[in-house]
Amino acid sequence: MERATREVFWNVSLVWFFYTLSALAIGAFVLGAYRIVSIWRRGWKDSRRGKPSASLSRTVADGLLNRKIFRNDRIAGLMHLCIMWGFIVLFVGTVLLTIHHDVAPFLFGTTFLVYSLVLDIAGLVLIVGVTTALVRRYVIKARPMNNLFDDGVVLVALLGIAVTGFALEGLRLTALEPFQDDWSPVGTAFAAILDGLPGQPQAWHGVIWWTHAAVSLGLVIYIPLSKLFHMFAAPTNIYLAAAEAATLTLEEREKLVGDFERTQMVSFDACTKCNRCENVCPSFAAGEPLSPRGFVLNVKAFARRKYGIETRLPGKARESVTALQVGDMIEEDAAWWCTTCRACVEECPVSISPMDVIRETRVAQMADGRKVPPTVRDMLRTMSKHNNPWEAGGSKRSRWRQELGAKDLSAGDEAEVCYWISCIASDDLRNQEVARAFIQVLSHAGVDFAHLGKEEGCCGEFVKRLGEDGLFEAIVENNYATFAAYGVSDLVTTSPHCFHTMRRDYPALREKLNIDGAPQLHVRHHTAAIADLLESGKLTFTRRLDSRVTFHDPCYIGRHNGLYEQPRRVLRALPGVELVEMPRSRENSFCCGGGGGRMWLESTADQRMAEIRVREAAAVKVDVLVTACPFCMSNLHDAAKTAGYAEVMEVRDIAELVAEAL
Repeated sequence: MERATREVFWNVSLVWFFYTLSALAIGAFVLGAYRIVSIWRRGWKDSRRGKPSASLSRTVADGLLNRKIFRNDRIAGLMHLCIMWGFIVLFVGTVLLTIHHDVAPFLFGTTFLVYSLVLDIAGLVLIVGVTTALVRRYVIKARPMNNLFDDGVVLVALLGIAVTGFALEGLRLTALEPFQDDWSPVGTAFAAILDGLPGQPQAWHGVIWWTHAAVSLGLVIYIPLSKLFHMFAAPTNIYLAAAEAATLTLEEREKLVGDFERTQMVSFDACTKCNRCENVCPSFAAGEPLSPRGFVLNVKAFARRKYGIETRLPGKARESVTALQVGDMIEEDAAWWCTTCRACVEECPVSISPMDVIRETRVAQMADGRKVPPTVRDMLRTMSKHNNPWEAGGSKRSRWRQELGAKDLSAGDEAEVCYWISCIASDDLRNQEVARAFIQVLSHAGVDFAHLGKEEGCCGEFVKRLGEDGLFEAIVENNYATFAAYGVSDLVTTSPHCFHTMRRDYPALREKLNIDGAPQLHVRHHTAAIADLLESGKLTFTRRLDSRVTFHDPCYIGRHNGLYEQPRRVLRALPGVELVEMPRSRENSFCCGGGGGRMWLESTADQRMAEIRVREAAAVKVDVLVTACPFCMSNLHDAAKTAGYAEVMEVRDIAELVAEAL
């Protein structure tokens, strides 16, 4: 029995012409890839902080094993895994065959038989994956998607390559009847199907071979022009995005050349337009004019237009493109509807952060000044003048804080822990009740605490999210000076927004600005502080609440900081409390609509995000909708009234339930 192998160009003439076309296709691919990478490099290089091992681990899990694609949609995960690995194995097989033919022959005997079997399986897996994608996208429409021309072309081309490849194998087996056909089961099946074709198998083989070559080489050329380039951009973005982005000082930002950070530039090409971000976006769900997917694609178009290599040619056209602003490529106010809830980031299979792209766009629009909403501009002006976004003077909040019955650092008292009350808890009547309840909890547990009284200003979190970095930097420096003056280093707050920015943004600026005497802050959210007090035995409950409750995860303790279990531990410990979950909870929680500066924007949508959330709580038939954020409290409390649930369901903070059960 002769040794098993395969003639590469069996029944093919004009081999030189095929090599010429291949060289041209590869050249076109390299040119297209160079164009894209050159655009990436026009972004500024951020000094991201992270471990290469952690980045590599995430790249393997999310890029090669499709971990996040499987989340909430296993069929989509299997489908993409089939397409990706089927394509990769077939591509590697083609490279190995080229090496065998042109460099060093090695595909003989058992090696060739195993090679044939593996490629047969890979081709079948690719067909299954592509067919599933076509059915889900165009027949059953499993998820709301925008089906563009590019989507259909890519899927049909991949299916065409796989099917014509098997047809070629079947025709070759029919003509030659080699002894090793059992190692090509799918090819053998195609041989049986094609056996009845009129004429000679060699004639059909020649036509299909050139068709297969044309589609394959055409796809090589098309990759840099289509979303298929995400096969390179996606793992690159996953690796880069795994490291935490650095916080820039105003001085550093003024020295930057470019509109976006390099990782963000990569992310534009990592996007596959799968619509997952749009499907979880609370602003989009409420009918507001924001699509995270659409925003990223519009900014991608801006980057292409402004930084493509063709714009480097001399002339007036180049000058007009150089002056292009990102705000010119997006809808009038799209950047301001984002709540920075991070749902899009959590959902994206390839770690794109539309939230960060939107913030950079806000920074640019703040600098330009033309498209900032008037209400936002007025609030920032008040904030700059009074260090308080809610009222021009601080007399009301000062009087209210004096009535709390707690120690006041600004009055000369001393304490181990500082309770940062926050602006909204000081000025909003409903949230004042939450602050009183938390003070009652701290007092009951014997915690030595005080507040800053008249010296407490604003943390500046929403100023940061809105893109006014200069004002935020001034707020940070002012607050660090206050902390140093009163010996504050251990902070607890009822606001997730204060908690997040003091925990994450403040230390980065403290390090870069070299603020004299700035203390190292230990910041806790009140849900974590209460959980710690409970575990240490400092809280004892004597009253049954007998309530069925559900917990609304605030975005800034949940998705931004991973505090999911602490509030639930507290609720489960309350006597008589039955905790049930809404369908959307934990990392899938639905935003109330208060983050990202949205408290100063009035939505014109048909429904409010908070009303959607209140209806979800009402659907699980609870007595109390519990939250742990003053913005959530304000929005959900109002929504319960406007949606008609105020008589059947209370909206309360977790601290209020704890205080009631003491």
